[in-house]
Amino acid sequence: MLFTTTRQCRRHLRSLLIALPLLLLWNGQSAADPLGSYNVDLNRISVSGLSSGGFMAQQFHVTYSNSLMGAGIFAGGPYYCAQGSLANALNVCMQTYMGVPPVSQLINITHNEASSGNIADTGNMATDRVYLFSGTQDTTVTPPVMDALRDYYAQFVDAGNLVYVDSMPAEHAMITDNYGNACGYHGTPFINDCNYDAAGVLLQHIYGGLNPRTTATGQLITYSQAEFLPNPTAHGLHQNGHLYVPANCADGSTSCSLHVVFHGCKQYEELIGSDYYTKTGYNEWAEANDIIILYPQAKDSSGNPNGCWDWWGYDDANYHRRTGRQMQAVKAMIDRVTSGAPSDNDPPNAPAGLAVSNFVGTTVALSWNANSEPDLSGYNIYADTTTPVALNATTRRNTQRIGGESFSVAGLQPATQYFFTATAVDTSNNESAPSAEVSATTDNLPACVDYTATTYSHVNEDRADVCYFWYACASGSGDLLGLYNIFTTATVRETAPGYFEAGSCE
Repeated sequence: MLFTTTRQCRRHLRSLLIALPLLLLWNGQSAADPLGSYNVDLNRISVSGLSSGGFMAQQFHVTYSNSLMGAGIFAGGPYYCAQGSLANALNVCMQTYMGVPPVSQLINITHNEASSGNIADTGNMATDRVYLFSGTQDTTVTPPVMDALRDYYAQFVDAGNLVYVDSMPAEHAMITDNYGNACGYHGTPFINDCNYDAAGVLLQHIYGGLNPRTTATGQLITYSQAEFLPNPTAHGLHQNGHLYVPANCADGSTSCSLHVVFHGCKQYEELIGSDYYTKTGYNEWAEANDIIILYPQAKDSSGNPNGCWDWWGYDDANYHRRTGRQMQAVKAMIDRVTSGAPSDNDPPNAPAGLAVSNFVGTTVALSWNANSEPDLSGYNIYADTTTPVALNATTRRNTQRIGGESFSVAGLQPATQYFFTATAVDTSNNESAPSAEVSATTDNLPACVDYTATTYSHVNEDRADVCYFWYACASGSGDLLGLYNIFTTATVRETAPGYFEAGSCE
């Protein structure tokens, strides 16, 4: 087409600009809305996931167990299985060419992370309800890895609350009873029809006594994830996520539950469309039982070509902790969705039983009794050389809210008496009155001691353990020191009795 005048050219350009948004909508690229707030019962929040989403759901459950009531894991593995290593992820936590996941070591790491305040107290998981699924034909995350996850959870979850389904001849996929490939098929969209309603079974195990599923007639909302992690695609997150809101939950008159679903690798929407958030069976159960379903979305990025969730550290060394970027982003999404509950201005009760559990040099370890209030968000610890301890930013010793019932205050002055107090904080940021104070006097012993020796000597002198065939890992932290032999030299530091980390104290 030829344009004879400048006015005709401008008119045609304006027409194209007006039509462009309509063309985008026609092609399914609808604009995302901000994530909304709903009336959610804070005692009824849970997670589930497949493959990388299974690993993500598991580490999210462990990290935020103070805020969750349960988890469902399909083809995942135990907390911090990869230990920041892609080689471990591939050869220990998926295939087992380098051995099965070291369950005892990972349990110790979990306790240490909780003691450091990086994750919630492990005692929170005791009453949680956990569902595990491993297909006998899974060639991606092999059954021995899921067996290790079962053994891991057995140390934290009451036996009657743990269900493990491991006899179905299923390949690596989310399992349904009415959609997807044949049960033993391996391939996109990694949703297999095995005549088994996995979403329904896991939701019934977690929540109990559910109504039969019904047609999903609620709202399926696309929201922007950039609000929760700027430039999300640079960090393995999709620009958008999705939320299913049952009809009864839309206006806030009903107190609803919340379930978070993490998809697996190669399941983001550019590859499989809407299948994961519309065809896996969750929404039908959600509609019948007033459960809001949050579907955060990962995407391919540098170091993550398959759009997996970060469970080995491709984006963030703190991926398994509260401070991990993806972890923080998803937690912020949950906080947004649940923020529509009726406002609460009543502070929680002050923590009871604050005590000095141990101290080494200038580090004092504290513990206290669990606060059982359902909307508890965490604790703060305050310390000063004068009493009563003032509650302010200067005397607060934790940078992140403490999820468990223990915390170590490091970096104190030697030979000095300190006073300590604790407060509880709820999900509405109401802070309790201070607990009864306790005191401790630091001494002049060094808070950290270095040892430089061969890895063979470290193991023989109980500063390290043999891990991953013939490697040595520091006792307590599990830090990799190198090959176990009389030639490899490493330096470790003892930061607490029997707890060693790689590197020197300096």
